[in-house]
Amino acid sequence: MEVAGESIVLAPTPGYVLKSRVLESSSQTVVVSSKVFINVCQDPQVPQPPLAFDPAVVFPLIVDNKWEIPIIVSREKAVTDKKGQQSFCYDCCINDTCFRWCLIDSNLKSILNEWCMEAVEILYDIVLDRQYTMPKMMNKGELSATEIQRSDLTDTGLQKKLHDLKNNESLALIEEIRGGLKDNDLAGNIVLEAPVKRPLIEEIESTPKPKAQTSSAPQTQKPPTRVSNAVSFQSLQGKDYTFLVKIESNLPYNYAKLAYEGGHLIFESTCDQYKISPKLKIPVPAASEKFQSFYTDNTVYVFC
Repeated sequence: MEVAGESIVLAPTPGYVLKSRVLESSSQTVVVSSKVFINVCQDPQVPQPPLAFDPAVVFPLIVDNKWEIPIIVSREKAVTDKKGQQSFCYDCCINDTCFRWCLIDSNLKSILNEWCMEAVEILYDIVLDRQYTMPKMMNKGELSATEIQRSDLTDTGLQKKLHDLKNNESLALIEEIRGGLKDNDLAGNIVLEAPVKRPLIEEIESTPKPKAQTSSAPQTQKPPTRVSNAVSFQSLQGKDYTFLVKIESNLPYNYAKLAYEGGHLIFESTCDQYKISPKLKIPVPAASEKFQSFYTDNTVYVFC
């Protein structure tokens, strides 16, 4: 890293690559359907969060938007894919210690990927497809020697501006969506809110089945998709929640129904196309009185 007055030039080390495509664009240069590559890279001078990573402590803070990894985003770069078609590339640089945290914890890595995509979207006025891939490469093209002001590395600089932009966007979307949707609370005392556009950690809700389109052509009925689930548990040291249930499932979240009944969490499907037979019943501590559920990366997190 070079220092010149109050400016700092990052010298990122390669990490891994995210590959996605543009779904919406207000940019003057990037068109819809363009391929996008995000280099997730590292530099020791990018700051760490004030609190070191501890899964039992940090994940509840992430849920409340009180902990995140600072990210420095590079300028937009035009690159070509394997077919020679024009694509776009961005570097998302984080602290090298934070990078190691994400290599150790796959859940944190998935959340970091979402943060990187959000940062690119906000700064460059595009919307990216969340069905991304991770090519077997450490970087796409050359990493940028991004020059930033030293003040941008503090909580009052660029990171605060990016955080404020996220909050402002989320508040506007919440008001817009709440105006057109009814609350879809699940049974018991698991209280849910209407979903926000592309949330990082999304609350499970019960969504009405989409109406089938009428057609004169004969319809071939697909066989039901078998749902596979894996459940794990973790003790927490937080003040509000002491226990975490993690359900990994291939059931689409808009067909998931979650309830509390007789000391058990009940996880089931609301769609005939996806079968969970019998219903998944998960015992939770008898003292549990408060619940909150979230969804990210095909995993349901239930704090109790």
